[in-house]
Amino acid sequence: MTSAAHEYVRDNRPGPTASPYQVWEFACSILHDGFFPAWADMFAETGVLEIPLGGPLLPRRIEGRSEIRRMLAPVQAKAYELHPGGGSSEVTVHETTD
Repeated sequence: MTSAAHEYVRDNRPGPTASPYQVWEFACSILHDGFFPAWADMFAETGVLEIPLGGPLLPRRIEGRSEIRRMLAPVQAKAYELHPGGGSSEVTVHETTD
């Protein structure tokens, strides 16, 4: 992975006060711009990714950098397959206050 990809992920990742929508936008940008491997590299070797709404194909908890990369690589491939242009006009975000 190029250092430019790592710099993009490092410089654009949402902070601890980010809204759920900002986190979603960031996740979409790294998937569609091909920066997913750089994002996975930012996890500690023993890092944990929790996906409470992951659905039937993803576990709710993924432990370890290599497992995070392995489990989510197909997600990026599917994103490219479904939205080769880098986005979808079918997405509607409903923000809540809770």
